[in-house]
Amino acid sequence: MQDSHIEVNPLTGHRPVIKLPGPRRGWRWAWRVVIALATAGALVGYLFTTPGFTQFLRSHEIWAPAQKVTFLHVVPWGVLTVDGRTVRIAENSSLSIAPGRHTLDYQAPPFAELRCVLSVPAANGDTCGPNLSGGHFDFAMYPHELAAKEKNQLDQAVWQMLRSLRRASTVQPGDHFRMDPKFVGVAGAALPGYLEYYADHQGEYDPRSYELCTAGCPVAGEVETRGWVIEVKTGLTWTFPHPLSASGATAWVSGYSGGAIAMAVTWAGSWQVNLPAPRYLTSLVCEAAMNAAKAVIAQPSAATRHAGAGECLLSLPSPSDPSAPPLQLYFHNGAIMAADSFTHRQVPSLPVGSAHEQAAAHALLSAGP
Repeated sequence: MQDSHIEVNPLTGHRPVIKLPGPRRGWRWAWRVVIALATAGALVGYLFTTPGFTQFLRSHEIWAPAQKVTFLHVVPWGVLTVDGRTVRIAENSSLSIAPGRHTLDYQAPPFAELRCVLSVPAANGDTCGPNLSGGHFDFAMYPHELAAKEKNQLDQAVWQMLRSLRRASTVQPGDHFRMDPKFVGVAGAALPGYLEYYADHQGEYDPRSYELCTAGCPVAGEVETRGWVIEVKTGLTWTFPHPLSASGATAWVSGYSGGAIAMAVTWAGSWQVNLPAPRYLTSLVCEAAMNAAKAVIAQPSAATRHAGAGECLLSLPSPSDPSAPPLQLYFHNGAIMAADSFTHRQVPSLPVGSAHEQAAAHALLSAGP
């Protein structure tokens, strides 16, 4: 290398001596940098694993992770705003809440408005605590949370929908029908009647008659129509005219508790209850058949169900001889009966069905469960 300019010491007349770092001195500098960085990294790592230090950062919002919140028990028409910004949510959907203080507002008429304060991390003055647990935010849109007026309106909407399902149920000559809870009659002539469905309140207001369906409900996942899905305890009633009805006597009425049915409900200024699929109604008839069979058969829950329109065939092992042919119990027009002579011999308390009823039961059996 050639120097273009060299300064000389005026006192001594000599050039200054310039010492350059040799190879060993360069490695020493590199190691010092590495050691310094490693020490700083270890110190930072130690601080962030110290609960007191991280708590200090979070409490002063210097550093805090976002909080993931999963929403439960919402309704499709509800609107959530976070700090005035609308956020679209659905059942079991999640949202990351950034550090800081936030105001949540959820409006889903006719339910009461839910408005609360949520901080990340939690802080004094938060009011969302009753709804927040384990990362889940429960909006608690339950039927029993409705005000009395809106609950009564929902009652009426459900009743009207169920009444619209009324269907004819004619008893053919020689067929059986339930005259009342204790007696089964045989029609001497064609007896026109009808089958109705009703919300089973057991004679009084029961808030448990309506339950909010979630993934655990038996038929909630099969409701095709979008909406707020409720589970309604539903009963069945068969009504036939009494021969003396013209003289003021009451009709023959027999009722059974059927079971639960899922209904999709929406709100648009009033309750709108969607019609359930026909297969749900046939399942209710089989539930009624099971309830009727309990009076004469031990453990009818083991039965295979063959459902039809307003009728059901229960096929179950013989309680006295498992190797014997299965018992066939036919349920129609509110009456439970033996679908063949073998079942009648095994269960003499059951009437044997007419030729028409036995043929109907055999058709259900052939169609499969």
